[in-house]
Amino acid sequence: VTGVQTCALPILNLFESNVGNVKITKSLELGVMSSIASLVKAQSYDQLNCDWKKYHNNMLNSAGKLHNYFMEEIRNNCYDYMFMFNGRFGDVKPVLEAARESNIGYGLVEVKKSLHEIVFINELIHSIDGNTRRALKAYIENKNEAENVAKVFYGKKVKNENTGDPVYTKNQQLGLLPKSVTNTAKKIVVIYPTTDDEYKFIGSEWDGYVPEDQVDEIKELATALKDKDFLLVVKMHPNQANTAENVLERYLDLEKKYINVVVESPLSKKDTYALMHKADFVINFASTIGVEACYARKIVIQIGDTTFSKMNIAYKVISGKQAGKLILSGLLKPKPIRGAIIWGNYLESYADKLASFKRVSNGDYTVNG
Repeated sequence: VTGVQTCALPILNLFESNVGNVKITKSLELGVMSSIASLVKAQSYDQLNCDWKKYHNNMLNSAGKLHNYFMEEIRNNCYDYMFMFNGRFGDVKPVLEAARESNIGYGLVEVKKSLHEIVFINELIHSIDGNTRRALKAYIENKNEAENVAKVFYGKKVKNENTGDPVYTKNQQLGLLPKSVTNTAKKIVVIYPTTDDEYKFIGSEWDGYVPEDQVDEIKELATALKDKDFLLVVKMHPNQANTAENVLERYLDLEKKYINVVVESPLSKKDTYALMHKADFVINFASTIGVEACYARKIVIQIGDTTFSKMNIAYKVISGKQAGKLILSGLLKPKPIRGAIIWGNYLESYADKLASFKRVSNGDYTVNG
């Protein structure tokens, strides 16, 4: 957006203002659950303990008040645009909904997925089409150097260097593999679940599909391959360390129920990338490791959608059962790495120029400062 005067909107008088009756919508509820789930990794309200259920109810009431407040601000000040970070959490979803209901534009700023700022105008930052357009644009504009830029990006990931996203593998031991992997002649299927709160609570407006329960999909896959010559290794994401206890137990119980399954807990020292290179098949849910595996010329099967779903880096399915059928078909081969190059170039180089915005450090920013 050019030629637009910007200002930071103070909300210090929120609870002194007349916010009116609080109306709770499904969208606001999803925003609150997204905030809570990002901390405790719960997959539903029912998985929250008593304390978190109280917090949830308080946050929901606050979200309703925020929504009323911003509706009034927009009406009184005739704003044309509202800009906010991310857009999916409980404290910003009310702003997003107020902008939509007021028929004005909105911008969502993403600063955590790369070292550069990205702005999505009137669409979600998780939009598959929106991210695909940007990735292709960055590739076309940088076609001669895109391959080298992608190589730099994937090199940083393997070396645990900063790419803008948190470095989740920094505490793992280089090259360390489970004994079950080093001592087997079976084909190895490595499964990378993830904290699905990022997509699960976006709502029906998202243009992708999210599996209802990752553990159930892994069970389906384990059942499909149980009498065959396969070893399934579930490498839990380090960010799942804060997963609700009952959810974590469901993952750990997989290796008790299925003799062909090994589970590596979130804080396991086993090397994510050593496992990827050892794999005959990589099963991905919504983690960047899926693109990295494609770049490493691995056979990747993607269960559900993520922002890179249209990059042709994986065989797309909607269930573990479908993934099992694909593996047993014997017809799979690695996808071309062009999509992984396009995506790596995008994450490493794409940036929207924001004249008034300055990144002081990760998590510390100024506007018009």
